[in-house]
Amino acid sequence: MSLHHALKPASWPRLWLPLLFLTTLLTATGAVAAAGSWVLQAPAVRVAVPGRQYVSAALVVPEPASLAGRRLVSLSWRYQLPTGRQLQAWLCQDERCIALSAAEGAPDTSGLRLEVPLRFRFALPPGERQAVTVQGLQLILNYR
Repeated sequence: MSLHHALKPASWPRLWLPLLFLTTLLTATGAVAAAGSWVLQAPAVRVAVPGRQYVSAALVVPEPASLAGRRLVSLSWRYQLPTGRQLQAWLCQDERCIALSAAEGAPDTSGLRLEVPLRFRFALPPGERQAVTVQGLQLILNYR
């Protein structure tokens, strides 16, 4: 007997209805959550005075009200410095700051929330006196 004859059109509802019910049930209970991502950018920051910290504009996800039940699963950052320059850098949310060891990377996201804005924070390293402009400030947030 061929597969075509084994699955007669009359038996299709019997096969598909349980699958449709299960899919609907999982979606309604939140077991299947839509994933997505955002790319956020901030204007350049000029870091000029030794001993002072400079903060970027807030990086805010679009439509924060639509984030109920969603969580941040990964984040990556990037910024650009002139060749040969270095800065002390942090990524901050409220009062919590994560030290950034390079101009790009991906920190541990535990404790960070999607609906709360993030900001870059920069300072000249000890002994440095020459101003520097940080450009290309970017975050990529992945959520589920």
